[in-house]
Amino acid sequence: SGMHKKVLNELDFYYGDVKMPKGFEIDRISLAIDIFKSEICGMDLNFSRPFDMLNKYIIEYFNLNFKKSIFNSSYFGDIYYPNESSFPISKSNDCDYVMVYCIKIEPDSSSLRIFYEDKNNYYDESLEDNKFIMIPSSQDYFISHNRSSDMNIILTIKYKTKI
Repeated sequence: SGMHKKVLNELDFYYGDVKMPKGFEIDRISLAIDIFKSEICGMDLNFSRPFDMLNKYIIEYFNLNFKKSIFNSSYFGDIYYPNESSFPISKSNDCDYVMVYCIKIEPDSSSLRIFYEDKNNYYDESLEDNKFIMIPSSQDYFISHNRSSDMNIILTIKYKTKI
């Protein structure tokens, strides 16, 4: 009797700005240059000091706020030129979380679309400079097309949970 509600699917994802102490901000220009170099030379993205700072920030943030111990398993950079989007990225078995970090994003030009339950249900989270979005690796997602006339630069880091 009466009305009942059951929620069987809850999708947790995390996002926010990377807030570093003054004088210790992430050098996003260096990160962008690293990604350009790797793209032009067809090489893997180099581990750099700004990358290390960002990675430590995310690991500590997760540990403090969610009592989860994580470590990075792989990472890569992407440059999205005007009208470019990513392919739909399917769930990945080689990690537990996928984190997208916005190095350089033209205002109101793109978002991260997260699919849940099926392809008809999705949530769009806007991409902005210095923002991170971390989703469970079980979710499909993609970076929507770049609606600006300039390029957007994104770093993706995959994380595993420490057992």
